[in-house]
Amino acid sequence: MVIAFGIFVVFLLALLFTWLSSRGKFMFLDNVVHERAQVANPWHKYRTEGNSLFVWSFCYGLLVLAIVILYLVVCFSSLYSLYESSVDTAVLIVPAVLMILGLLAIVILASYVELLLYDFVVPIMYKYRITTLKALRMFLNLFSSHFLYFVGYGFLILFLSILIFVGIVIVGFLTCCIGFVLLIIPYVNAVVLLPISYTLRAFSVEFLEQFGPEYHIFPRPETSQIVTETKQT
Repeated sequence: MVIAFGIFVVFLLALLFTWLSSRGKFMFLDNVVHERAQVANPWHKYRTEGNSLFVWSFCYGLLVLAIVILYLVVCFSSLYSLYESSVDTAVLIVPAVLMILGLLAIVILASYVELLLYDFVVPIMYKYRITTLKALRMFLNLFSSHFLYFVGYGFLILFLSILIFVGIVIVGFLTCCIGFVLLIIPYVNAVVLLPISYTLRAFSVEFLEQFGPEYHIFPRPETSQIVTETKQT
């Protein structure tokens, strides 16, 4: 009963944090696009899109979790059968390594899909005020036409993430691990890493905008204003 109650609590917390994260992504994107710091207005304005993203994200998370669990069960069963049928346990090394690499591949693929969802599908939802499924269909057409661009984007973000992680580790050790303790606190973590979060969020939007005016999200001055400013200059 205690284990069942613990699982239920974890499930509720996962629901809560996924919902807050989904709604918060639109709030943060709106502030980045318009260079402001509002909470209540974008939180309520994009609640439909945020709730749609929440449903999709939670279902996707459950799907990935189910695939990982199934994969681990199959791997354990295979290794156990091999262990019982073999005298030398050394034969387990190669299959175990291959299974670990397979698990790593699943994690990388799932993380890449999640990256594309949050970096590109969310901005499309934000611009057109549409649901996750409709925005996903739009993005898949773009993804199929510019596949190499988005693959390169994934590698670039991976490289930047490694640099950021190394930088955090260095700073943490230079502060005698005090930095690690402070970063555990959610509010401090968000404030300290805000410049990095802002830069990555703005970069993903700028990357998306290169594919045409239908993907322009940052506000642009009207043509008349440009002409007027040109004349004044």
